[in-house]
Amino acid sequence: MRYKWGETQFGSIKDNMNLKNMIKKIVLLTGTELRHTFFRKFIAKHNFINVLASFCESTKLNFSEFSDQDEKTNDLRKLHFLSREITEKDFFQSSCDIIEDESNPIFIKGGDINN
Repeated sequence: MRYKWGETQFGSIKDNMNLKNMIKKIVLLTGTELRHTFFRKFIAKHNFINVLASFCESTKLNFSEFSDQDEKTNDLRKLHFLSREITEKDFFQSSCDIIEDESNPIFIKGGDINN
C-alpha cells in the first residue's frame, strides 16, 4: 500500500511523534566571556533542548588584561584581544541583556572543571 509523504500505516508521523522523547537533555561546559553567555542562553531557549546545567569556567584574567601584563606580548596580540572584546560587545551584548537565562549556570573558577 502507498502512503502519502509523512504518513505511515499507523497514521501521520506528526500524530505519532512523542515530543517528550525528542527533547534532548544536555550539560554545557563553557566559559564566562560574553560569546559563551550568548551561546548558553541561546541553546537553552531551543524548544527541543533541556539544559540541565551550564558549567561556566572563568579565566584567571581576561586575555586583554593578560596581554598587558606580559612584557613579551606584541602590539598585534593586544590589538586582537581588544578588537575581539569590542566585537563581542557589539554583536552579543544587546541579546544577552534581553534573553532570559534558562541555562542553569554554575560558575566555577578556572581550572576547576578538570578537578
